[in-house]
Amino acid sequence: ENTKNTKFCNEPLINSILDYYNNKCIENNIQFKVKINNFEDALNVNIRELIIVISNCLDNAINASLKLKNNRAVTFIFLNNNGRLILQIKNKYDGNISFDTNNLPTNDKEEHGFGTKSIELFAKRNNITLDYAVTKTTFEITLLFNE
Repeated sequence: ENTKNTKFCNEPLINSILDYYNNKCIENNIQFKVKINNFEDALNVNIRELIIVISNCLDNAINASLKLKNNRAVTFIFLNNNGRLILQIKNKYDGNISFDTNNLPTNDKEEHGFGTKSIELFAKRNNITLDYAVTKTTFEITLLFNE
């Protein structure tokens, strides 16, 4: 196996999940960019719930990237902006996306949608502003942690 361990941050659970997805991206020829700055100090949510949200987002981003023949890219950003955390995950996609009646992104697979619903519930429970931005080639989810 050609996997390696990369240190992304000082929070061990988030670091290990980023390491896992970094290796998954390497295996699938997806560029994985990570930009992090001291989010650990301002983290005030259940870390295990946050890991599930990050995993859902990165799974969705990688699955969308796998539909592309080239220009596969996933960007993970987790910043501390004066005590206010911003978590953003961006990916390239093929331009095919639909939104359900609650304006949540979905696809035609029946089991899909559970991940986005759990992200929305996490955001509501933790007073986090959730935003999706979509262009013809890029999908972006942003979680803005309110103080």
